[in-house]
Amino acid sequence: AVGDVVVNFEKAAIIIGGTNGINVLNDVHKFDLASRTWTNLDIPLAGGGRYAHRAQLAKVNYVDSGVTSVKRILVILGGKDSSGASVGRVELLMLLSRDITHAQVGEDVGNPFTNGVIGCCNFMFKWFAARGYVFGRDSTDRGMLYLLEMQYDVADNVFNAIWSTSSADSSSSLMLPQVALTSSA
Repeated sequence: AVGDVVVNFEKAAIIIGGTNGINVLNDVHKFDLASRTWTNLDIPLAGGGRYAHRAQLAKVNYVDSGVTSVKRILVILGGKDSSGASVGRVELLMLLSRDITHAQVGEDVGNPFTNGVIGCCNFMFKWFAARGYVFGRDSTDRGMLYLLEMQYDVADNVFNAIWSTSSADSSSSLMLPQVALTSSA
């Protein structure tokens, strides 16, 4: 089993971590769809790898000296590490033309994975427009929708993860975007 696959980055599929049933994999591979060749990108994941995680392509707008630019990132959430413990940290891979590198995460305020609100593996994650939508159940089995915004800090060269939340109970409903979530980032 593999961790997660992101298709259509420069006509390639990106394979991130995962498990072979015995070991937790700590690597990132790219499969070129045109040439049908594999490349080990030699990018070790933080903490010795992860499996049962989710990943989404995202675009983050930022302003530097009055000029608005876009950074493409791969946002990786949840999963388990090689000891079987839940992985709480947000991990980012920066997508630069044909190169892929780690991106630094600065603040990670309100992360539902690090504070144990959402378990490692039973959640849905989709990036749409300028934010990520993470749906899971809290410890009381109440459905929770978390919104994740990544803000790029030009001065410190880090991405800050800003989380907010909504809950679904018998008296309310979740408000999702009024467009299909199948659009790519």
